[in-house]
Amino acid sequence: MSSRGGPRAAGTDGSDFTHRERVASHYRESVRHKLKVKVCLWIHLFFVTCVVSWYGLAVLRLVKAAPQPWMLVWCISAFAALAGLTAIPKNKGTMMYVFAFGNLVTGIGPLMYGASFILTEVLNNYSHGIIPATQDWRELPIKMSVLAFVIQLHAISIFYANKLISAWGAKGDKGS
Repeated sequence: MSSRGGPRAAGTDGSDFTHRERVASHYRESVRHKLKVKVCLWIHLFFVTCVVSWYGLAVLRLVKAAPQPWMLVWCISAFAALAGLTAIPKNKGTMMYVFAFGNLVTGIGPLMYGASFILTEVLNNYSHGIIPATQDWRELPIKMSVLAFVIQLHAISIFYANKLISAWGAKGDKGS
C-alpha cells in the first residue's frame, strides 16, 4: 500500500505480496474444466444440428439416405447438453448431474446401439464374402470414425462434468 517513491514498511522489500494473490485451487480447476465442458457441449450441439438438418433434407427428399432411427434418438441428448450449458454459469451441481446422467442414457446409449448396428453390418459383409473395395463398404469407415469420435466426445464431457461437480462440491452447490 505504499507508493513507488513513498515510505516503505521497515523489514520488507515489497515482494511479500505473493501470499495475498493466491486463488483457491478449486476455483482454478472449475474455470479450466468449464471451458473444456463448454467446448464438448458446443461440438455435441453442432453434431445434433447436422443430424437434424440431414433429417430435414431427407424429409424434403433432397438427399437419398435418411439418418437411421438410432441417430434420431441420439438427438434427444441435445436436451441434456442444454442442461449442462445452463448449469455452467451459475455452478449448478444438480443440473450438472442431470447433464451427466442424461448424456449417459440419451447420448452414449443410442451411440452404443449404433456401434453394434455398424459392427453387425461389417460382420454381415464379411460372412457374405463382400470385400472392402466394393460399394457396400464405401461409407462404413466414415460411419465408424464419426461414431468413435462422438462416443469419445460424450465420454470426455462426462469426465469433465464429474470434475466440475467435484470442484463445485468443495464450496457447495450454489444452484440448488
